[in-house]
Formats: sequence, C-alpha cells, structure tokens
Amino acid sequence: MFGCGAMGSIILRNLISLKNTKSVTVIERHIENMDLFKGNEKIVHHVSTESLMQDHFDVAILAVKPQDFKLISLPKVDTIASVMAGVSSIELESYFLQPNIVRIMPNTPAQLGYGMTGLFAQSSVDTVRRQNIENIFNQMGKTMWLQSDDDIDRFTAIAGSGPAYVYSFIRDYINAAEALNIKNVKPLVLQVLLGALEVVKENDSKDIQELIGTVNSKGGTTEAALEVLSRKDVSSIWKEALDAAYKRALELSRPQ
Repeated sequence: MFGCGAMGSIILRNLISLKNTKSVTVIERHIENMDLFKGNEKIVHHVSTESLMQDHFDVAILAVKPQDFKLISLPKVDTIASVMAGVSSIELESYFLQPNIVRIMPNTPAQLGYGMTGLFAQSSVDTVRRQNIENIFNQMGKTMWLQSDDDIDRFTAIAGSGPAYVYSFIRDYINAAEALNIKNVKPLVLQVLLGALEVVKENDSKDIQELIGTVNSKGGTTEAALEVLSRKDVSSIWKEALDAAYKRALELSRPQ
C-alpha cells in the first residue's frame, strides 16, 4: 500500500481488520503518518520500495496524491488498485505496464463504516481479483461497480465530494434555524435529518415527491417554505453544482 494520509489511513484500518489479512506492507515516507499504527504486528512499514523490488504482492493500493504517482517505484504486483482522483486506468496501465487496474473512489464516511465506494475494473481483472478488492471496501460501507473511467468521474462528483455538500446544507440549515431564536438548534436539526433519512429508507419504493406530500399541505407552513426554495430555483443550483464538480473531475483526468 502506497500512502497513509487521511484516506489511506481509513483503508489501512479496514485492511488490518479483515480476518484473512496476514500482513500489509505500507510505503509511507512521512513516518508521523504511521503513528496511529505503532505496534500493530500486521503492518510492515517502509519509507521506500528499494528493498522490495524483488518481492511479489497480490494488490498494490495507490493512495498517494495524484501528482505523486509517477514517483512510485512499483514492485511486482498482480493488481493495482488506485484511489487517486483524476488518474485514468489507461494512464496507470501505460505508466506501470500493468493491465490489471482497478480504480476506486471512496468517500470520508468510510471511517465510520458508512462510506459509498465506486469501483471500476479493466476487462483484464478477473472475478476473483474484483471480489478481493470489493471485500476490502465493503468493510467501509457500500460499494458500486461502474462501467468506465468516465463513470468514476461522475461518481466522484456525486459521492466522492458529496459529504461536503451535505455538511454545507446542514450548516446553512442550522444557521437559518438559529435566526429564529431557538436555543441549541443543532441537535434539533440533526434529528430532523436523521428522521427524514430513515423515512426515505423505509419507503424506498416511493418517489421522494410522494414523501414531500405527506408533510406538505395547501396553505401551510411547509408550502410557504417550499415556495421560497422553488422561487430561488434550488434544484437548478444543485444540478449546476454537480455539473461543476464533474467538469473539474474531467479536467483532473487529462494527462499532465
């Protein structure tokens, strides 16, 4: 495994929790990033691959910054699993001369087991290799197999960046609630969100508009609020925001 930053640490914690994991070799030049894992017998830490070039590994997980992957000296591996945004499977295959490439896009709620991870494998990656990668990321929440590099870019705009959109909405919701002079509104808002999410999950077959109708009544308070959101065209703002994220992912995907 290359890199043990924020996402790398999340992946590593889940890797070492798997029953069939005997050892994980971690290449991390910033020694302080390994402090959380001191004393763990499953982890073998190196600052470089200099002494590993004759070894053979099942999977190499690349969790470094996209601009740093060309600094990697890769030992012999069966599969490369990349969590780097903006680096296509074609670019990775061309650079490492390795056809078994899996691109992975997790998101930060994976640290609590509520992640949503997108996976895309080149056609050369067989079912066993796919399942091994999926097993790692199923530990962190849910996974979804995608059909192309472009799908990974779209997934990044929706789920990779998605938690920040939700945090932004929660922040604004809390600020608006505080303006109504109710004390300690954060727990109130969070419970509203949790409750609404549970209702959506329990009514999975229903259209979201139907659920809105169970709260909204003609001439009522909900209608007054929803009319403001409609007048401000919030739905179009959401579309514009996700489109901007997708276009940025495409820009990052272009070879430098």
